[in-house]
Amino acid sequence: SAGNVVLGAQLVDSPETWLRSMPALTRGSAGLGHVNVHVEADGSARQIAVQASDDEGKLLRAIAIEAVRVGDRTPEQSVSITRGAFLLGQRLIPLDAASPAVLLGQQGSRGPTVLGTGRMTIDYIGPAGSFEPVTYSVVDVLENRLPAYSFRNKHVLIGATAASQGDRVASPFLHQ
Repeated sequence: SAGNVVLGAQLVDSPETWLRSMPALTRGSAGLGHVNVHVEADGSARQIAVQASDDEGKLLRAIAIEAVRVGDRTPEQSVSITRGAFLLGQRLIPLDAASPAVLLGQQGSRGPTVLGTGRMTIDYIGPAGSFEPVTYSVVDVLENRLPAYSFRNKHVLIGATAASQGDRVASPFLHQ
């Protein structure tokens, strides 16, 4: 009922399919973003695709972009992609646009949809544990154990950490 919730969708390999939230949650959400991170040869994640397409040809932006779009109240018509940048309202996100655009096919009377592609650099703002002072248990949030000002004018992310999921995605800092 918050009206500003963004949910994640994940592409899994076997069989290749998109995992989504339950329909009851999706209906009440303000957005859906993909959470797929591809790693480089050394196992580090340095970039993320700004957009992807699901198996039905629907556009999925990276969850980070979709969360900022919803949090900033940026309307869909103020979001676009060019060869070298992703424009999100007044925000300009530089892209590594080496990949060509992808034609998704006929979308009703509008004609074919072109999925602009590109990867944005992940801006790691600090070493592991940088967010620890502002990381809370979801149980504490649900049971109102935290003061309201903890969340005022903030983007709030709820989910498991990569470490708790047994995820092997590493930041470049782990190799230095």
